[in-house]
Amino acid sequence: MPVLEPSDNQVVELVRQLPPKRRGAIVQSLHNPHPTGEGDDDPFEPWRDLSRSLQPRARELAAQRGADRDSMPECETESLIEDIFAED
Repeated sequence: MPVLEPSDNQVVELVRQLPPKRRGAIVQSLHNPHPTGEGDDDPFEPWRDLSRSLQPRARELAAQRGADRDSMPECETESLIEDIFAED
């Protein structure tokens, strides 16, 4: 069986095509790939740390736009983030 080697951009585009629930499940699995505590050499840990540290700021920016970050569906969160980046 051949092994596929898609580029990072191709993987991201494939994930973006998934329904919101499935995208969320993928993100969640990347945030917690070893729920049992196994796998101390986790290359995603710095990204999880960054994500956790930015959550208060994301809530603040959403509130400034009249939104509640914690109750927003994933698709609205993505739109909010895209809007914030577009402003810079």
